[in-house]
Amino acid sequence: MIELSFGVKDKTIKKGKHTVTLGEIAIFNEYGTEKIPPRPAFREGMEHAVRSNKQLIEAQLKNIVRRVLQGRKAEVKQSLKVMLTQIGRMAKAKTKDIIRQGSTTPNAPSTIARKGFDHPLYETGLLLESVEYEVLDERG
Repeated sequence: MIELSFGVKDKTIKKGKHTVTLGEIAIFNEYGTEKIPPRPAFREGMEHAVRSNKQLIEAQLKNIVRRVLQGRKAEVKQSLKVMLTQIGRMAKAKTKDIIRQGSTTPNAPSTIARKGFDHPLYETGLLLESVEYEVLDERG
């Protein structure tokens, strides 16, 4: 099976009195909490990548179906890898752009006071640096 993994390289960090992971921070921001509004950078990044690659995806899927019918398994895997790599690359780039630009939902005044600036989704740069994708193939 070949699949696309997209998210953050997880790292544990100290946040005040608490220890959290970058994955948890990404989830809190992506979906929101009682105190944080949703800022879906990862979903928007992936949606942009799929929309932008619609023609590539359609062409690759046609090639995949044709190759499956012809029994060309190695070429099927290669086509899937090409398609998922392109989607992952674009999703990563767009998600990083969204984080760099900040969310359209501004930070709360208390957050601005604590951080010293108003840039949603960005505090230390760790989240931005940790956006990653990987095309996984269970058989290598």
